[in-house]
Amino acid sequence: MALIPEYACPKCGGIAYRRFMGTMHVRGDPDEIREHYRKGPFRTRIEAWKDSKGCNVTVFADEWQQAAAKGRPERSYPDLLLCTECHARTGVLSLGPKDYYWRIKTRHGVLWAYNRQHLAEIRDFIQSQSRPQGFHKLPATMLKGSNREEMVRLINRAFERGPDTR
Repeated sequence: MALIPEYACPKCGGIAYRRFMGTMHVRGDPDEIREHYRKGPFRTRIEAWKDSKGCNVTVFADEWQQAAAKGRPERSYPDLLLCTECHARTGVLSLGPKDYYWRIKTRHGVLWAYNRQHLAEIRDFIQSQSRPQGFHKLPATMLKGSNREEMVRLINRAFERGPDTR
């Protein structure tokens, strides 16, 4: 599974992907990573790691700067969010888990996931009767047997409608 985070678009709340100028290290299946970036609007160079557990992805500066200039030319942003729904290009200064698209508020805390596939893995982990140790770091209250059905229901609702945190 490629851990390519999905972020919430600041304009419409839809799924957006982060792009930035330079080289980043992305863990996951090199073929999935190539497919993801092949669809993107920027010219990239993708070099698979020797162990085939990820890639170095280089986004070329000239195209990134042209896209950023369409937004707010007076500011210099290290990151650019590209929305898959409204197609907005938004410059942002920094991103973290609070900006992920898959954030689900529960009475046990906020559950977040990098992307749809990661959230499905978390749901399957919560549902399973025998869980491998250290697979996912979740609060004990989310994993408690009496809360299992509620957590799975909230995750399934997020798959249907999107997270409720906007």
